[in-house]
Amino acid sequence: MAKFVLLVTWFAMGQPPSSYTVDFTSAGSCNEAVEALKRAEAKLGSEWSKSIGPQSLKPPTVVAVCAQR
Repeated sequence: MAKFVLLVTWFAMGQPPSSYTVDFTSAGSCNEAVEALKRAEAKLGSEWSKSIGPQSLKPPTVVAVCAQR
């Protein structure tokens, strides 16, 4: 039975937010997923700045939190 839920929302300029949830059985595994999302966001931001350059467009950002059920 899932004891924790990961709530994720991605934000990208000019697009509606994209949200989803994932169930976890432990806080540790849920928090690991949050850290993986933060790494993905950082990698995306780095690749974005290399390919887009210093423009006013911002790369997508993520908000991710674990909540106990």
